[in-house]
Amino acid sequence: MADDLFDFEADVLVVGTGGAGFSAATTAAAEGASVIMFERNDHIGGTTGASGGTAWIPNNASLRAQGKEDPREDAIAYMCRLSFPQYYCPGHPTLGLPEKSYELIANFYDNGYQAIDYLVDAGVLDVMADTRPLDFENPTQMPSGNLLAGFPDYGAELPEERLPTGRHLFPPPGTPGMVEQFENGAAAKGVEIAMNRQVTGILRNDEGEVVGLELRYGHIAELARARKGVIFASGGFAHDEELVRRYIPGRIYGTCATLGARGDFVRLGADAGAKLANMGNAWLK
Repeated sequence: MADDLFDFEADVLVVGTGGAGFSAATTAAAEGASVIMFERNDHIGGTTGASGGTAWIPNNASLRAQGKEDPREDAIAYMCRLSFPQYYCPGHPTLGLPEKSYELIANFYDNGYQAIDYLVDAGVLDVMADTRPLDFENPTQMPSGNLLAGFPDYGAELPEERLPTGRHLFPPPGTPGMVEQFENGAAAKGVEIAMNRQVTGILRNDEGEVVGLELRYGHIAELARARKGVIFASGGFAHDEELVRRYIPGRIYGTCATLGARGDFVRLGADAGAKLANMGNAWLK
């Protein structure tokens, strides 16, 4: 493709400006890559921006600094039991889960805190944990200033749950919120953000390698070139009626997902040969 065909060009293109997208973008930039992020909405943050603004990370550094232990075997068992109660079987090599599902949870325990540590060391995030139980009589008096910090985890009564509080990481009092921290960190590392861009297609070269994106900006078609890679962090589909009917059981009366969560990557990824999994999993209350 001729260079003058492209409206955007960078080493790495990232689709989505939620926590996953910003983590990928700022990490790539910290490693020396030029990065452009694309956001379908007219505001950054994605569904992360509509959340409580915390990250749930087992065995995080703040926990350890407070002398709290989050044993690997117990934490993995707790996550497996909550994630796949229909499969859970204590004593089984993978606790009854399909091997890949078990490995995903184990990898989250092993690597989640390392990813957060990297972002903290890179100056992107400033986060802490609070291991003190919430004082329900005086909830606003939490020293952390964040009510979510003291709430026990779901299933805190389960025998596998040895650490009911402390895995939530949140900005310390007086510091910007997590999405604002990501935005500031990305700007400091030279990451560009293009708003109101819907990704409509994936560009490949003659060898089948992904080399860019097709975009739509209002009624204008645009092209973006990636010299090193494309990262999608935009898998939500809560506002797409067809995909919700196909994958989510039961009635859906509302969602916390951003209005841009219309399953663009579900369709693009499937067309590109991506293997989709856990499509029926949702936080249903």
